[in-house]
Amino acid sequence: MYDEERNNRRLYVASFQHEVSVNTDGDLIPKRTIYSAPTDTHHRTPTVWYMRPAVLLMLSVFLFATSIGTSVYSIFSGTELVAAPIATTDAFDPSPLQFGHEVEPFTPVDVAGTAKSLIASKTSFIDIDVPEGVVRVYEEGEEVRVVAILQTPAPDSRWYVPFGVYEATAHTKEAFSEFSNIYLPHRITFGTNHALNGIPYYPDQNRVPASYRGGGIRVSDADAEELYEFVTPGMAVIVRGSEPEDDTFVFGRKVPGMDAHNYLVADLESSTVLAASDLDESVPIASLTKLMTALIAAEHIDLDQEVRIRGSGVTSLIPRLREGQRASMYSLLQLLLVESSNEAAEVIASVVGRASFLELMNEKASEIGMEDTAFMDPSGLDDGNVSSVSDLFRLTQYISENRQFIFTLTAGDALATAYTDGQFGALTNFNTIEDLEFIAGKIGETQAAGQTSLTLHRLFVDGEARTIVIIVLGSADRTRDVERLVDLLYERFGSADE
Repeated sequence: MYDEERNNRRLYVASFQHEVSVNTDGDLIPKRTIYSAPTDTHHRTPTVWYMRPAVLLMLSVFLFATSIGTSVYSIFSGTELVAAPIATTDAFDPSPLQFGHEVEPFTPVDVAGTAKSLIASKTSFIDIDVPEGVVRVYEEGEEVRVVAILQTPAPDSRWYVPFGVYEATAHTKEAFSEFSNIYLPHRITFGTNHALNGIPYYPDQNRVPASYRGGGIRVSDADAEELYEFVTPGMAVIVRGSEPEDDTFVFGRKVPGMDAHNYLVADLESSTVLAASDLDESVPIASLTKLMTALIAAEHIDLDQEVRIRGSGVTSLIPRLREGQRASMYSLLQLLLVESSNEAAEVIASVVGRASFLELMNEKASEIGMEDTAFMDPSGLDDGNVSSVSDLFRLTQYISENRQFIFTLTAGDALATAYTDGQFGALTNFNTIEDLEFIAGKIGETQAAGQTSLTLHRLFVDGEARTIVIIVLGSADRTRDVERLVDLLYERFGSADE
């Protein structure tokens, strides 16, 4: 259900205005415990009116002691331990953005400070130092072993591990990844989808080549076995990454404002805003919601698993899911991002429980500084899914930094070391824009949101390649708007060629 095709540089437009949102709760399951040093001493106790006074007194004493202990630990450590890298709610400058100004990127967790506090508190943990290429093992705060890293996952793969502080969640002696069709010996899982393991091998027992960058962070089989015996569920796992280089690139001229509302043109790496309007206005965003849905799936759901399809209560432009069918999470992510499947969005959310999944979406938005954003469903059909162009730029930066493979999927590209087509075969990519140096992106449309678009483009300025983000909300013709903005960039700053 595309709009009519255009002769020049056309953008495929999918219309969702006739689709009706039906909220269907998924199965609720308990949320995974997050390894966290409490940052406050306020605890709520359950209702215990039916308990005897003596029991109440003992419980009160216990809670008071626990509260004091956690307060002392928080003050002593000075660092919050979290299950995945997060940004503080004040990670960005809250003042309105202006042309040519730089937006402060999200603030990652203090990895080095956390390591120091764990050492000082004589805690056992492992410290994965990717730049140094080693894994340091700490037993009760003392370094007892250093293990060499043989290979790390590619940054654009789903295996990529953002630096941060995690919790070891499981370990498996011989894990099999259906996602990549490999065995991962002595796999230690931390976070949800990150791993440290020995040398992967195929079902025919042949080891993967040294250049293969699938699977988790790789060490030798002997080292993996020792780490496997040392690490226990709940243990802290620290991952150190390279410090981001300062981006000193400066655009030669400011771009004047446009007549259209709710748009943003910005440089992804330097955060330089080239053109914008109504930066902080919250408006419906339609299927751009699915970028957050994919992000939460990547951070909270095992992407190797298969799930059983249940009735979602929504429809998609190209219906591919049926009751009782089993589908891999990878294939569901493809449907979600490439064909903008509303059914896939609901199925993905039901794996965690729909209500819990929406809570995670809104919590993540708050964590990365999306103050003008709210999510009411995982697909974007609900008019209550709102955001601003500045918030969506923050989301784009976060995904590019931590879950780059999501944008790889929106472009319809096969991920390295993963299925090439998924179980649904060739898909129709609604996102692709022709002849505009399109890299990746997502589009959407509902009656309330109009046409929406978030796309990444490559532009050369003074011979240097720049990644430009163009966000358009509430458009009557996003093809024209995106083309106009790209043409303006080419005219003022450079071209698509070196």
